[in-house]
Amino acid sequence: MQNENKSSSNSIKILFIFLSIIVVAFSLTGNILISNKGSVSLLSFESFYIYVATIAISLYMTLTNKNANIVIFISILTYLWTYYLVHQMIVLVTDVQISIGTHFYIYLSSVIFLILSLFFNDKKEINTNISNNQQQVTNNPNNDFNENKFIFTHFLTGIKEIPLNTMMLLVNNIPDNSLDLIYSVNNNEKDSKTIKLPINTIKNISFDTKIKMQNINKKVEENETKSALLSAVVFGGNPLLQLTGNSGFNNLFNSVSNNYNKVDYNTYYQITIKTLINNQELKLVLTTETNPETFIKKIPNK
Repeated sequence: MQNENKSSSNSIKILFIFLSIIVVAFSLTGNILISNKGSVSLLSFESFYIYVATIAISLYMTLTNKNANIVIFISILTYLWTYYLVHQMIVLVTDVQISIGTHFYIYLSSVIFLILSLFFNDKKEINTNISNNQQQVTNNPNNDFNENKFIFTHFLTGIKEIPLNTMMLLVNNIPDNSLDLIYSVNNNEKDSKTIKLPINTIKNISFDTKIKMQNINKKVEENETKSALLSAVVFGGNPLLQLTGNSGFNNLFNSVSNNYNKVDYNTYYQITIKTLINNQELKLVLTTETNPETFIKKIPNK
C-alpha cells in the first residue's frame, strides 16, 4: 500500500510538471509584448532558457524518484525574473507604446502547476514505510537474531577470486537454511557479494586455536567495512531482516569496538569449511579473533 501511495504521489508530481511545460509551450505561439514597431516573444528572455534547463532537470529527478523540489523552486524563480525583465522593458522603452500580450499571462499561469507539484512528496511515505517495516520486525515472533548468528572473519584460502585477508561476514541464515559468506572489496554495501552455502552441501565446519608469533599492539579498528557488510545483510533483501533490531546492532558494535588499544594476546582462531561449490569440493579457510565455537554450534546439524 505504501509503495502504491508513493507511486501515486510521484505520478501526480510528474503530471503537474508536464502541465507547466505544456502551458509554457502554448505561450510560445504568441508574443508576450506587443507594440506598433514590433513584438517580443518569450524566447527573447534569458530567464526562459534557465526555466527550460531547470524544468528538464526537475523532470528527470522526479522520474528517477529523487527529490526535485529545490530545482522546481528555482524554476519558479525564473517567472519572477521574466516578470522583472518585462517590467523593466516597459519602463525603460519610452519612445514606443508597449502593451502586454495575452500569452504573457498564459505563461505566468503555468507557475501554478509547479507550485502545486511542491506539495506532492514521497518523503513522508518513505518514512512511514520504514517505520512500518521496523514495527513488523519488532512484532515478528521469530526475531531471535543475535550476535551468535554471525561472525566477522578474514578470508585466507579456498576461492581464488577473493583477495587474501578480505573481511568476510559469516551469517547463519536460518530462514534460507544456508551459511552466507558476505564480503566486499570496496567497503561499500552496494558492491557487496554473497556466497550462499546450502547447509546440505557443507560436509564439515571446524576451528582450531592458533598462536601468533609475536606480540603486537592492536590498532584502532575501522568499522566502515563491518558497517558495509551489515548494511548488505539489512538492506539486501531476505537474508536476515531481523538484523534491524536495535539490540542486534548495539551488541555487535559493543563487541567489535572494545578492542581498541589493547595488547594482542597472540591467540586467534582458524575456521575450516569443507563444502561443495558447483559440484566441486572446496576447503575454505578463514581467521577470526572471536571464538567461533558458539557460532558453529548454532549451525544446523554441524
